[in-house]
Amino acid sequence: MIRLTATADCWVEFSKPGGQQLLQAYVLTGHTKTWRFKHAVIMHIGNPGGILLTVNGKDLGHPGAVGQPVTLNFGPSHKIRHTTTG
Repeated sequence: MIRLTATADCWVEFSKPGGQQLLQAYVLTGHTKTWRFKHAVIMHIGNPGGILLTVNGKDLGHPGAVGQPVTLNFGPSHKIRHTTTG
C-alpha cells in the first residue's frame, strides 16, 4: 500500500518495471491518495519535497527535495530503491 499526502501540489506516475504506464495523478495540497499494487511498481514523483509518503505502514517522510523529481522502485519483496531523476 502506498499513501501520499501532499503538503504542496505534486504529480505522480506509476509504471511497471518494463515501462508500461499504469496511471498518473496530480495530488493537490492537503489531499491524500492511496494506491495498492500486487506486483512490482515504479513510482515517479515530480515534487518529492512536497509530499509525505507511507509505504506498507512505513513512514518515508519527504522522499526528496522540493522540485527535484525522484523515482522509487518497489519490488516484489516490498524492498524500496530510490533513484534521483532530472
